Amino acid sequence: MVTKSYLIILVMLLFTFSYHFINIPHYGDNSYRFHRHDSCAQEMTTYLSEIVIEAERIKEGSLEKEACDFFSSSLASWIETFYSANLYLNTGLSENKVFLLRADVPVMDCGNFFVGGNIVNSTDFYSGKIRSMAIRNISKAIKIGEKKLGNVEVVYDESFEIKIFVEESIFLQLFFLLSSIIMMKLLMEDTKKYVLRPLAPLLGIVFGYASNPLAIWPISSRQVQLNTNEFHNSHTAENFGNIEDNYDSSQSNRDEAELGKHETEQLIHTITKITSLLRQCWGVAGASIISSNLKRNKDKRLQDFIIMPGKKIYAVFGFVGIGDWDHLLRALSKDVMILINDVANVVHSEVARWGLNNTGQCNRNIGPVFLMVFRIGYDKEVREKYCKGGGDETQGNERRKKSLQMSSSISETDLDNNFQLNELPGVHEHADRAAIGMLKSFASIHRDNNLRQFMYEVRLTNGNPEEPFHAKITFGLDAGYAMEGAVGSVYKVDATYLGPHVNMASRMQSACKQFGVSLLCSKDFQCLLSPEAKQKFRHVDTCTVKGVQKAQPIYTYDARHRGINLFLNKRDCNVADIEAKNYSPKIWNTDQDLKCMRQHITSEFEDKFNKGRDLYLVGNWKEAVKVLKEANEQMIRNNMKFDMVEFQASPSDVNNVNTSLTKRLTDIGDGPSKCLINYMIGKNGQAPAKFVDEKCRALESK
Repeated sequence: MVTKSYLIILVMLLFTFSYHFINIPHYGDNSYRFHRHDSCAQEMTTYLSEIVIEAERIKEGSLEKEACDFFSSSLASWIETFYSANLYLNTGLSENKVFLLRADVPVMDCGNFFVGGNIVNSTDFYSGKIRSMAIRNISKAIKIGEKKLGNVEVVYDESFEIKIFVEESIFLQLFFLLSSIIMMKLLMEDTKKYVLRPLAPLLGIVFGYASNPLAIWPISSRQVQLNTNEFHNSHTAENFGNIEDNYDSSQSNRDEAELGKHETEQLIHTITKITSLLRQCWGVAGASIISSNLKRNKDKRLQDFIIMPGKKIYAVFGFVGIGDWDHLLRALSKDVMILINDVANVVHSEVARWGLNNTGQCNRNIGPVFLMVFRIGYDKEVREKYCKGGGDETQGNERRKKSLQMSSSISETDLDNNFQLNELPGVHEHADRAAIGMLKSFASIHRDNNLRQFMYEVRLTNGNPEEPFHAKITFGLDAGYAMEGAVGSVYKVDATYLGPHVNMASRMQSACKQFGVSLLCSKDFQCLLSPEAKQKFRHVDTCTVKGVQKAQPIYTYDARHRGINLFLNKRDCNVADIEAKNYSPKIWNTDQDLKCMRQHITSEFEDKFNKGRDLYLVGNWKEAVKVLKEANEQMIRNNMKFDMVEFQASPSDVNNVNTSLTKRLTDIGDGPSKCLINYMIGKNGQAPAKFVDEKCRALESK
C-alpha cells in the first residue's frame, strides 16, 4: 500500500541523486556542467600546460617565429577565457568573484622579446584579503621526454566557490530537516492509522478485562474504543503511554471498513474469544486473579498466582444438583452431556439474571453439580459497609466499635462468629435474589423446551408413557465467608472457594434427597432473607452436619411442579430481565411462579407440621409421629386437588385409592414429614437422651 510517507521518501531520494546536476555554473549557452568548481581549475591548468608543450614542439621544428606567435596568441586566448567567463574572473567588479589570482608559465625566448613568465598577477591587490583556506595552488611540471621545460603554476581564489558550496549545503540541510519533519509527521499518521488505532481495540479489551474480567466486552472496535479511552484516563498514561492523545473518533468511523482488512481485526476477534473463554472457565472466583495478573504491579512484573494468598470473601453459596445421575448416565450415555448442558444453561441464566448487580455467577461445574456464588463482597468491603450501615448514630457507633474489636482479634473464627451478616445494609435483597434465582431455575427447568424433549425419551421412561421423565433438580443454600483463590499448580489451576459455608451448602443440597424436597437452606442463609421471604420458608429440622459443631435449623421452600402448567408463566428474556431489575420484597406474594410452586401449601398443613416438628424437637416422639402423619395426609389431599387429571380421581377418593396409585400417593406426600417419621420409627419411637438435651440430630448423610 502506497502512503504519503513513502512518496516523501521517494522525493528525497530523487533530490539527493539529482543535487549534483542542478544549479552548477556553466559557460555561456553551453550545457557543459561541472560537479565542482575546482574541476574547471584543473582542466584550465592542464590546458595551459598543453599550450606550453605544443609551443615547445613547434619551436623544436625550427619554426621559432610560428612557435612564439602560437604561444603568445594561445596565452592571450587562455587569459581572455577567464575574463569573459563571469563566474571566474572579473577583477574590476568585486573581490568576492575573483577566481584566478596568478598564473606562471615557462618563459619562451623569441629573440627581441620574451613570451610567458607571470602572465596574470593580482595577488598584490588581494594580499591579505583572502583566507588561506580559500587559496588553491596548482603546479604541474612540464617536460618532453627527458627534457624538463619548467613548471606551470596557477593560483586560484575559491572564496566564491566555498560561499556557494556553504549556501547550498545549508539549503540542503534545511531541506532535509524540513523533509524529515514532514516525513515523521506523515509516518506518525500512518503509524496511528495502521498500527496504533487498530491496536487500540485490542488494548481496550485487555484493559477492560483487567478491570472487570466478568464483563462481556464487545467485539466492535468502535464500542471497544469507549472502554479504551476510559481506561487510558486512569491507567495508560502512567504505565503504557497515552497512544490515543490525538485519536479522532470520526476518522475511526471512516476507516472502520478499511480497518477490517488488516490482521489486527482478526486479533480483536481472537482476543475477545480468549477473554470470553477465560471468563467462562475461571468464573467469579478467578476475576480478581485475572485482574491482578493482567494489571502490572510496581516492578512491572506479572504476579504468580501460585504464591498469591487467598482472599476472604462473604457470599451466598448455592449448590445445584441433578438427581438420579447414575441412571441418567447409563441410560443416555453420551447424550447425557446434552441434558446436563441444557440444565446448566437454564440455571446459569437465572442465577446471572437475579444476582444483585451481576454478582450471581457459576463457579464450578462438578459433573452433575454446579456451585453458584452470589458475591456480597470482600472482607474489608463488607466490614466498611457494616460500619457505615443504616440506622441512627448510636447504632453506627456500636457497629464501628464492634468492628474495631473484631479487627484487633486474631482468630478468623472469632471474627466470623462476632460478625452479624444479617445486619449488613442491603443484605436482605441480596439473599432474596439468590433464593429467587434458584427457584426461578427450578421453574424454568420444568418448562424449558429443550428439557421437555426428554420427558418421553424411551431410554428414561422404560417405554412407559404414563410415567414421563422429569429432571430432579435439588438446591442447597448457605451464606457466610470463604477463602477465594487459585488452587493447583503450573500444570492445572482452578479458581474456587474454600470454607465451611461452601461445605454446608453442599450438604444442604445432598440432604434434599432424604427430606424429599427440592431446596434446603441453613439458618445462616434464612436469617438474611426479608420478612416476606422468611414467611415462605418452612423450618423442617434442626441438625448438625459433619465438620460443623453448631446445630443448624434447616429450612425449605416448598416448590412443586406437578399439576402446575408453568408454561403459562413463561416470560420473554427481556421481560424477565425487567422483572429482576424491578425487584421488591412484595414479589414473594405477587410473582406467578413463586405462587404456583407453593399453591399446595395451606395454613392448615403448616399448623399441623409445625406442631409435629415442635413435638419431635422436644422429644415427644409418640405424639409427634401421630401429628406428622396427619400433616402428610393433609399434604396428599392438597396435592391431589392439582393432580386430579393425572390421577383420574377426586379428592374424596384419597382414602379409597387402589393399589396402582399407592406409589404416586407416596410421591405426592410431604417429604419432611415422612423423613422425620421414618427417623423416629427407626429409633423405636423413643428420643435418645442426647437428642433431648441438644434438641437436634446429626445429619446422617451429607
